[in-house]
Amino acid sequence: MFLSGDDTVLWVLRSDTGDEPNTWAFPGGGVEVGESAEEAAIRESFEECGFRGNVNLRLIDVQVYPDFKYYTFLGVVDSEFEPTLNDEHTDWQWLPAGEFPADIHPGIQQLQNKVEDLGIAA
Repeated sequence: MFLSGDDTVLWVLRSDTGDEPNTWAFPGGGVEVGESAEEAAIRESFEECGFRGNVNLRLIDVQVYPDFKYYTFLGVVDSEFEPTLNDEHTDWQWLPAGEFPADIHPGIQQLQNKVEDLGIAA
């Protein structure tokens, strides 16, 4: 998830090509062989949003499942940017920290309390 220096959070709307279509989520994806979780977060940010700027990554959650681990990073950026979306998303919006869109992805709902405990939006 991206948090800008303006205290806004980037949300992306899931397309019909993946799980939980038409729900709002954060950019992200799987870790490839030979890649660290941090490297995957940076790669996925580029693939899904076209982002290649400076980002300060902070690990905020790890979910462990039988066949994979799901890492959630807070990516702090200087300011909002205009994403260039791939086919996994159909829309985007920056919302003030603490404001959640309607229809958020179930995985984000699970993180909502943890994220609020950190004093950030989502």
